[in-house]
Amino acid sequence: MAEANPTLVEVLRSTADRLESGAPYQWTHQGRCNCGHLAQTITGLGAAEIHRRGIQRPGEWSEHANDYCPISHHAIDQVIHALREIGFTTDDLPHIEYLSDPKVLSALPPGKKYLQKNVRDDVIVYFRTWANQLEADIDQTLDPEVEEAHLPTSSHVMEAVASC
Repeated sequence: MAEANPTLVEVLRSTADRLESGAPYQWTHQGRCNCGHLAQTITGLGAAEIHRRGIQRPGEWSEHANDYCPISHHAIDQVIHALREIGFTTDDLPHIEYLSDPKVLSALPPGKKYLQKNVRDDVIVYFRTWANQLEADIDQTLDPEVEEAHLPTSSHVMEAVASC
C-alpha cells in the first residue's frame, strides 16, 4: 500500500474535490479514469495528454503498472514514476482503478459496503477514505516536521514530469 505522507493525503483529497466539482470522468479513458485523475493532480498534465501516453502501449493502468520500468522511455512510465515519487506503489494502481484495496474498503463510512469501479461518487468516497487512513497512519507513526523535510513537493514532481 502507498507510503503514508502528507503530500499523498493532499493529492487524494484534491483529486476527490476536483471530481466532486464536476471534472469530466470516464472510466474507459486513461486520462479521466481513477488513476488518470490522480495523474492529472500529480503531474499537472491534462486528461488528453495522459490518455495519449497511456495508449502508446497496449493495456490499461493495471497492465501499465505491471510492465512499469523506471528506466524505460515509455511515456506512461514517466507518469507512473511521478505517482511513485509521492508514495504510490505499482501495486496500488490496479486497486485504484478497481477501488479494491481491502484496507481502504474495510474503512468505508457507514452505509457504504460496496463500491463500483466506474462510479464517480464511489471514487470520491474511496479517495477520501484512503486519505483519512493515511492521515491517521501519519498521526500515529511520524513526526510531521521530520517527514515534511523529506517529501517531494507537488511542484517538484510536476517539474520532473514536464522535463520528460
